Parts: sequence; C-alpha cells; structure tokens
Amino acid sequence: MVFQIRSEGIGLSDRRVVKLLKVFASSALFDGRDHVTDADLFILRHVWNTPEQEEILQEIVGPVLDRWYESHPDHGRIGATPTSLQDLLEELRVIRETLTGSQVLSDMQLFSQLRNLGDIKAALLRMQDSPTAQRMVGEVDKLLETMFASSRFA
Repeated sequence: MVFQIRSEGIGLSDRRVVKLLKVFASSALFDGRDHVTDADLFILRHVWNTPEQEEILQEIVGPVLDRWYESHPDHGRIGATPTSLQDLLEELRVIRETLTGSQVLSDMQLFSQLRNLGDIKAALLRMQDSPTAQRMVGEVDKLLETMFASSRFA
C-alpha cells in the first residue's frame, strides 16, 4: 500500500513509514492482538499532506478496510463502537473533550482515541438515512483534520 500511495504522488518518507509501522503495531497491541491485521491500516487514510490527497487515500485504503470488516464481522475491537446514534454522539463528545483538553496524552492514548474516531465515523456512515449522522461525519473529519495538523504528527 505504501508503494501505491507513493505512486499517487503522496509523499511518505521512509522515516514516516517506520513510524506508521509502530502505529499499526500499537493499534494491534491495544486491541489485545500480537499481530497486525488490515484493520490496523485505518491510519493510512489520514497521512495526506494536502486536502486534495484525502480522497485518493480513501480510495486506496477504504476498500482494504471494507473487505477486512466484511470478511471478519466478528472481529470488533475491544470495547466495540456503540451502535445507536445517541450513544455514538455521546462517545464522540467524550473523545472530542479528551483530544482537545489540556491533559497531555501518551502516544498510545492518542492513537486509541484516533482509532475510536475512525470506528465512530464508520458506524455513522452506515446510518446513511440519518441527516444527523451525516452531519456528524463532517464533525469527525474536522476533528481528525485538526489532530493530524497538530505538531504531534509533523
């Protein structure tokens, strides 16, 4: 996938790729696994350098994630994402407060919250008939954009 991302003109240095490998391993470890699966590649959707690259990354990474979750419906992460809209909105509020608060988060805590945001976004996208859910997808995207633009990911 790194080669495919690079071939689309999205710059991923070798140093950044090594950091991403550590993020994938952290994601697996946080979920109680000793190996990385395709589900841990969710972070690749957010390695864009310009907003125009976001769609390209979604086209590359999205199908891989979709296939994995379709073939592994029983592999929800520990503390699975809520399924009701009200529960999702409450979870999003808690994550927003955690990420934007004054508390300093460890890398593991930060990546855990980012993973939760990805799961919430996926659940909201499955609620296509709900205007509130669709609006909240935009809110999740804004929060992700803010976080990835922060100095922690430079």
